[in-house]
Amino acid sequence: MGNGEEKKFLTDADYMLEYDRRKIQDCADVFRNLASAISQQDEKEAPFWPQEESAEEQEEILDRESCMQEENARQSRKSLAAQMKQLAGLLQDVAGTHVQMIRLGARQERQIQRAFASEGLLISDICLWRGKDHKMELSVTACTRRNRSATVTEIAAYLSVLLDMRLVAQKRNPYYIGQEQVCLYFEKEPFYCFMSGAATAVREGERVLGDSFSFLEQDGKVTALLSDGVGSGEQACARSGEVVELAEQILEAGLSAAMTVSLLNSMMRAKMHEEKMSTLDLCCVDLTDAVVRFIKAGAMCSFIRHKESVERVGENTLPLGMEQEEKLTEICAQAESGDLIFMLSDGIVQEWPGEDCLADIEKQIQQIDSESPQDAANRLLRYVITQCRGQIRDDITVLVLGIWENDEKIM
Repeated sequence: MGNGEEKKFLTDADYMLEYDRRKIQDCADVFRNLASAISQQDEKEAPFWPQEESAEEQEEILDRESCMQEENARQSRKSLAAQMKQLAGLLQDVAGTHVQMIRLGARQERQIQRAFASEGLLISDICLWRGKDHKMELSVTACTRRNRSATVTEIAAYLSVLLDMRLVAQKRNPYYIGQEQVCLYFEKEPFYCFMSGAATAVREGERVLGDSFSFLEQDGKVTALLSDGVGSGEQACARSGEVVELAEQILEAGLSAAMTVSLLNSMMRAKMHEEKMSTLDLCCVDLTDAVVRFIKAGAMCSFIRHKESVERVGENTLPLGMEQEEKLTEICAQAESGDLIFMLSDGIVQEWPGEDCLADIEKQIQQIDSESPQDAANRLLRYVITQCRGQIRDDITVLVLGIWENDEKIM
């Protein structure tokens, strides 16, 4: 920097304050969106009294209305108390988050800066972070010289060689960098990688799938979300889509899978109408050790296809808003390289000809000889439609996640 331009350096305190501010702001945005979703309920119309109603009948109706209002208020207070408890736990989690910063030695930092300078890149403020679950992250401030442009993938490759550590760029980074300084974030490449596949079939007579799903990768984990809105068509799609979108926002804010489902369950209880129920099936795979965590609210059981067997995971639960908090527990399983994880919506059991649908599906999954998640999803969907004689009585969704070691070739 020359001609009186002032070079900006971020101090250790600046890094920590920025880290805390970003995390708390993300959490605040989540609660704001939850509050907005709860408030979007239809306002009750003022009571209408027909002319023929007597004074006694009107008084009796008012008494019933009063009792209903008191019960609604009690349920609202109960829900609010649960949400405050969750908020307290969230803030406690944020306050208890410890991030250890490791500064490189001055000599090593100068060597890295010279190496980047030879490539037309200016690097400063190189910091290693040991955060939650002892996972290592790295942050740098970077910009280019003159009209040079670079991608974060290039920078990750350079840093991997210079630090002798396999690094990948985090999703929040811009893809290209130019002459303006930006702070970039990298993390150690996980031991496992994944591929995903999805296959769907829309209920007969409808044009829109009532199920919604998503795959979310962040912080060394991949999360699959599947929601089934009650009914079919556009209304079911809107309800399930709301659940998946809110779940994504909560997870992206850094909250755990258990906290995510708990918040959504409280939200749905506060605005629950029977015709607005939705299920949620959440599967989170830690790419460092292949531990799989499931949380189900009204969802079907899932299957993990190992090399020699198929494992059935899940238990009967009620949809969001109807289940007790203590029953929304995590179910853990251990996956291995080459395993496929199958998640299904409950439309798969409609019009099933046999007595044990799950046993038939488990057997079919064992017989699928493909390692491609997309191919496996397509094959299972075709099998289900064939078993139901081509009659699709409800929306059907099949999600498949495949897990492999990073150095292993995926067929």
